[in-house]
Amino acid sequence: MQRLENGRVRTDLDMRDGIDDGSLVAENGWRQGSVLPPSLVTALIEDHQIPATIVPRAESKKGWLGRLVTALKQAKTRSHNAALLEPTSDWWMVISQDCDLVQTDWVKEPYVELIRIRHAKDDEHPPKWLTSPRDLQFSDPPDKKTHRFACSIHDRVQIDRKYLSDFRPDANRAIDRENVRRICLWVARRYVRAAFPDAFNERVEAAVDSLTKKSSELYKQSDLLSGIYLLVTEAELGPDEDYKVVVWGTMRAPDFEKPDRRELAQRILDLLESSLGSCDGIEIDECVLVSEQDLTIDHLRVWKRWDFDVLSLRPKRKNDPLPSVEDLPPDQ
Repeated sequence: MQRLENGRVRTDLDMRDGIDDGSLVAENGWRQGSVLPPSLVTALIEDHQIPATIVPRAESKKGWLGRLVTALKQAKTRSHNAALLEPTSDWWMVISQDCDLVQTDWVKEPYVELIRIRHAKDDEHPPKWLTSPRDLQFSDPPDKKTHRFACSIHDRVQIDRKYLSDFRPDANRAIDRENVRRICLWVARRYVRAAFPDAFNERVEAAVDSLTKKSSELYKQSDLLSGIYLLVTEAELGPDEDYKVVVWGTMRAPDFEKPDRRELAQRILDLLESSLGSCDGIEIDECVLVSEQDLTIDHLRVWKRWDFDVLSLRPKRKNDPLPSVEDLPPDQ
């Protein structure tokens, strides 16, 4: 192999018939969800395409002395990590969409986006909101308890896409396709998740706190609901004005057809209605249980999915497997 000026490692395969476009990326088998092999990670570190160390973010202490102490601690952590870092310690997964990934024109798609995936620590619990816009944990395969991974929305990089014409994906480290889709949807929700007025969020905060307690019936039976959607104004209302809210709780169509599960879900939704309705400045105009079949694209233009409902994705016990992609909200 030959090192080129742009840092790439040119293989004999690259020179076949003078090919110098993106066609080899597809031929090498790259697709969304592919994991980089250690040899490619090593090359990317050497070429400063990805960081050699990942230092945990720390909240800076107040004052100049506090900032100095924080900086020194992070420098020590960085030095320690540099000595221990191995290209196999973290997984770097491709999150670029397939069509962009295999585009033959380098100019149209010069980069590919990666996200770092690490092994979750034994004492590391899923975020309170499993689809937190910043942190995610998942089990892979989805139905196993032993392989738990974590990733941060901030641990993403763009690299020169030409590297993928010189390497093939790691055949020994593959991520379940359901989890690939789940991770990509999670990244997308960083930008497209619904936002509610600050005044609304402040008024319902007490209800959210009570409903997310482990002793809450909503926590215990939350898997019955596949989503919670709100119809509410986007305006910041004054203290003398009430937010009039319409709430729809959705169930997957097969579950909705079962009277026993529908009855339990209705009980949960009634609890939600009671808790929200008890908040000052909140008036519930309607709160109904519907099948996902009744939620149309037209509804999604004006209704907002409430991120509060992501507690339905949370495992009931510490050692339970984390949800699969089927537990994700529907595409919006």
